[in-house]
Amino acid sequence: ERVEELISEIKNINDEMAAVQHAKENLASKLEIVESERDECLNEAEAAIDDKEKMMAEIEVMETKYAKEIESLTHQFSDATLQITELTSQLSDVSTEKKELETKTESISS
Repeated sequence: ERVEELISEIKNINDEMAAVQHAKENLASKLEIVESERDECLNEAEAAIDDKEKMMAEIEVMETKYAKEIESLTHQFSDATLQITELTSQLSDVSTEKKELETKTESISS
């Protein structure tokens, strides 16, 4: 009878060990899935960071380009303003000369 009890206990222990082994295999499988998903998330995060860095670099290039264009347009506007001032002065001079000529013409005619 004691032998039968020992055999029964051994069977129970073997069954428990099989259940533990099965649980261990399930956990290992789940761990693999979790690690795979983690790696995917890390790869996606790294790709997003790379994309952000590329976009920031592109924005910086565009900002520099537009700043140069604005500076160029500002100089052009300044030059145009000076030309307008000069032309206005010349127009005033021509207008004054015209009046002087008209006055001289009138005095000669008289």
